[in-house]
Amino acid sequence: MIDKLHFPMPCRRDSKMEYEADDDKQWIAKINEEVAEVIRAAYLGDGYELALELQDVITVCTSWQAALGFDFGGRQKVCAEVNDKNRRRGYLGE
Repeated sequence: MIDKLHFPMPCRRDSKMEYEADDDKQWIAKINEEVAEVIRAAYLGDGYELALELQDVITVCTSWQAALGFDFGGRQKVCAEVNDKNRRRGYLGE
């Protein structure tokens, strides 16, 4: 059985700060920090480390969505809408 622990869980703080719901600059800086870590991991060539860093980017995005007021169901709805859009465009390779 898959439970919510198998999905990204929103975080509102890290070791440096607590993120304010309406402070876009904080969220953008955090995403940029995590993307830089993805790039480093990609150059190192460690697939598992890269997967972890990619998940960190997903978690920051999930956290920002939650800060915007999207609960678990709301985030699922947004995900389904993007998946449907990508399917219609033929991006999923189905």
